Amino acid sequence: MLDPCINPKRFMDNISTFVPANVEGKPLDIEHTVTTDSSIAALIVYNRACKRLKNPAVWKKISGALSADFALFDSIREEDERALFAGEYISIDIPGPGSKAGNGFDWVKVEKMEENIIAGATESFGITLRAAKNPENPGEGVAHFFDGHATSTFIIQRTGQIIKANYYGRNEVPNTKEVTVIDKLRNGLVATGALAGLSNLQWEALLKGLLAK
Repeated sequence: MLDPCINPKRFMDNISTFVPANVEGKPLDIEHTVTTDSSIAALIVYNRACKRLKNPAVWKKISGALSADFALFDSIREEDERALFAGEYISIDIPGPGSKAGNGFDWVKVEKMEENIIAGATESFGITLRAAKNPENPGEGVAHFFDGHATSTFIIQRTGQIIKANYYGRNEVPNTKEVTVIDKLRNGLVATGALAGLSNLQWEALLKGLLAK
């Protein structure tokens, strides 16, 4: 719940300055909320959620067996759990055929990471990922089933005893133009599945996992 002294428009404007505008495609907004017994317990949940969000190596573990696998570009071993930073790449291994341009993976780049982005929240933290080229093979173009305008934004916020995890998908359009024929077919099929609801299941599971005990 927002402080009554906070202007709701300012609250929405604050989100809009961090979440990219949706120019094409249908936007996807998902939210998961947890209420704790005390502010101290809420702080524990919030800090744990932020730590998990900064660590793609655990995203599958906290999302469930049907989740995609996420890994930092320079990850040496499966249990590597270092925190990510702005500007680096994350590989995504989704169930089914992989991207040829991505050497079997879909790729995103960490576009920005910021704290205190939500007016009225006690504390907040956000990350925006953008569909990207394969850092090992950039000449093949964007290596993701969505094109390079697509972004995924995650925001964790705490207000008193309430913690929220939000996902904002923006400009989710199939990547079927400047790619090979094989990737055009593959990206079209995967993007269609994502837009039909499979993406919702992935991100709902991750948001719940971020806030779980």
